[in-house]
This record gives sequence, C-alpha cells and structure tokens, in this order.
Amino acid sequence: MAAPVPAPLPTVPLINWMPLHERARPSVFIILLTPYDQTTTRDTAGYVGTKDPEELNEIFKAECHTETGIAARRRGDYLYIATSAHIIDFLYQAKTHPITVEEVNKHFEISVTCSHAESQFIERGFVGERTYTLAEVCGINCSIDLMMVRVDLRELAVRTVGERRRIPCTANHPPVQFSTSRAEGTQCMMYSWPAFRPFTMTTGLQGPNRGPVALMSSNPIGYNLELIEASVGSEAGSSGAPLYNTNQRVIGIWHGGSSVHSHFIPSKYILNFIRNNKNCPLPKSQDQQDAPPHRDGDDERDPSGKPGTSNASSKRGPSGKPGTSNASSKRTRSAV
Repeated sequence: MAAPVPAPLPTVPLINWMPLHERARPSVFIILLTPYDQTTTRDTAGYVGTKDPEELNEIFKAECHTETGIAARRRGDYLYIATSAHIIDFLYQAKTHPITVEEVNKHFEISVTCSHAESQFIERGFVGERTYTLAEVCGINCSIDLMMVRVDLRELAVRTVGERRRIPCTANHPPVQFSTSRAEGTQCMMYSWPAFRPFTMTTGLQGPNRGPVALMSSNPIGYNLELIEASVGSEAGSSGAPLYNTNQRVIGIWHGGSSVHSHFIPSKYILNFIRNNKNCPLPKSQDQQDAPPHRDGDDERDPSGKPGTSNASSKRGPSGKPGTSNASSKRTRSAV
C-alpha cells in the first residue's frame, strides 16, 4: 500500500522589510577601535595566546577595527550602544584571561558615528572627512561575547566644518526594542554596516538554537552561551548587527557565521547584560533617572528625546569612504 501523500506546507508571503529598514536606521551605529600603540597591543595578544602568529599578523595589518552596534539604552545625556566583544578576541580568553573595561579603554581609542552623519557624508559624495565622536567602553562580558559602548549625546556630531567646528546631531537615536520570543522557520532581517556598504539589509529564516558554545569541539576563546541560527548572509563588519523578527523586535546580535549562514547572541543574554551594566559610573555628574531597555510586555515606551548640542572634548573622526578610517593611509579590519 502506497504511503499517503503529505499535505502541502503552509505558505507565507514575503515580508516587505523596507519600513523596518528605515525605522531601524537611527538606532544603528558603526564603532571604530583604534589601538593607541600597536606594539603594546600585539604583545598583550601574544601573551593571551588565543591567536597564532599568522593570525595576529593579519589582524595587525589593520590600523583600526570596525563593527556594528545598536542603541540599547539611554541614561541622561548618554547613549549605551550594545555590540559584540569578539572584535578584540585576540586580547582575551573568557576563562583564563578575561579583559576588563579599563584594559579595553587603555588599548583603544573608541569612536562612533551615526546614520545621520553617514547620510550627510554620502550626500557630500564622500568629500571631506567622515565625522566620528569619541566614546568609551563601559561594559564587557567575554564569555557571552558582549560589549557596551557609551557616547555623550551632547557631543555626537554629524559633520565638521573647518578644523574644529562640529555640527551636532539633533536627531533621535531611539533604543531598539528587544524580544526573547523565538519562532523557528519564520522570516528575519539583519541590519548591518559592513565596509563600504552602510545600511545593509539581509533577510532569511530563523533556525534552531545551537549550543552552548562551551560544548563545541573548537572554542579557543571560551564562550559559554547558546546561539540563534539563521540563514542570513553576512560579511566583515556585521559583528554586533541586530537580527529583527517580523514584529520589528531585536531577537539577537551577530556573533559569527559565513557568507550565507549566521549565528546570533540571543536577546536574553543582551537584556541581562544591559541590566548588569545599568549602574556603571558616569564620567560626569548626572541626575537623570535610567530609562530601561524595552522588551515585549513592557508598559514603558522606548526612551528617546533630542540630544544636546555641546561638542566639548569631541573628536573629528578619520576620513575616507564608508568602512574605512582614512582612504589614503589607514587600513581597517572589520570583525568577522
């Protein structure tokens, strides 16, 4: 007797992601890490020992490192940007040599630029200098591949006029909304900032959870977390990029993968990481109350509001086309 013919699978129309693509743009940043001293940083990497000499040679060919980050929380005049830590995984081993916030800031000058600054840079035909603003790392957890960067919104600029006059960014940078809900087999979108390709959108399907990473055969960095699998294409610079579900919530950020297959750090880790770092000391006196990250079920709206316009201590960032730090002299490594 012949086996019964299986019923057809349900069909789902393709999602039009463009409304979310536009809505997400103000919340996405590019993060630039420039070593203060290549020799000292290289020596530290050699001591930690997670990369062999050939790998370190490739890493230190670049004069700076870039990745994607997302606005995760606002506290007073400060915006907290969540991203992945593995852009500097040559400097730590999660179990034996975890790196501290102080050590990261000692090794690197941290700077960021927002989508509004990038849009103006593109409108100018990439003429002049891309504008970055100084920031600092204020949280890191090596075992779950997460890092938090803090920038003063009063100093965030969209462009520089002359040698010193910085034009402040007066647009909003709303923290993203998170969800811990998962639906395997459903559509998803990653929003990333790879080299030369700002505002990149790639789509695919959510897969199963994988992990914990600690149980995998090869885990030299010592990660200990589950990962979301997705058939989403990625490339250098996608590290830290958000993965959205069809409800326009972030369900993870990019941890690793190949050109057609990716793994993401689930939002449950990100939300705990944000909470654990919400009371880190501010560099300046702040009286404002914390605005918590938003997730499904919360009654509070996303924190927002226009940043101030102070540009004290701000920095004009490196120049060059999108994804580079200086087109004429500097080489940039995007985390992969």
